[in-house]
Amino acid sequence: MVADCYYNGFGIEKNKEKSFETCLESAEKGSLTAQSNVGANGIGIMKDEAKGFQWNKKTALNGNDAMCNVGCYYDNEKETFKWYLKAAKIGSSMAQHNLGDCYSNGEGSSERYKKAAENNNTDSQYWLGRFFY
Repeated sequence: MVADCYYNGFGIEKNKEKSFETCLESAEKGSLTAQSNVGANGIGIMKDEAKGFQWNKKTALNGNDAMCNVGCYYDNEKETFKWYLKAAKIGSSMAQHNLGDCYSNGEGSSERYKKAAENNNTDSQYWLGRFFY
């Protein structure tokens, strides 16, 4: 993605503002990756959590692992859990890990840590090790 080139300075001078502008253009044209990046990063612009939430939710509703990001916005545990579970079901190791956190705090079982660990989530691998050894 051209935005990555601007962001990292690959073949061009680093420019976070231009990176964001380019990413936003792609997001507005329907790129799910760009929508997720615009929602998650806030790099090159002033942070705006409301807009970040809107972009993440738009992406999440298309069925990708941005559902995990959406879960992070909620203070309501049930709503957070719902979005983590949706993302975990499509294979998001971060969502699987976050569900493991929910479960270890009394909101379920540690089975999700195992699932996330199997998907190479190092945080979950660490916590599984602490649980069992």
